[in-house]
Amino acid sequence: MVIDTARGAPKEKVRLTATKKLRELAMTNEYQILDQWLFHCEPGVFLNKEHVFALELPDETRVTLNPGEHDLAESKWP
Repeated sequence: MVIDTARGAPKEKVRLTATKKLRELAMTNEYQILDQWLFHCEPGVFLNKEHVFALELPDETRVTLNPGEHDLAESKWP
């Protein structure tokens, strides 16, 4: 289920625990998967559909990228 995946993503990606304050926003983003990431995909898969959620956090919440999920030296954030 998409909501179950969404609850796990904050912990996996940025070490936050999603509670019942997770809201599905009924929005999706679709984008082409870059060539260097296609090895993660089944043959013939070139698009990724991302479902958008909002997670309410306390005012003072420190968010840290999980180094096991993100190579900070390789990441290029706008």
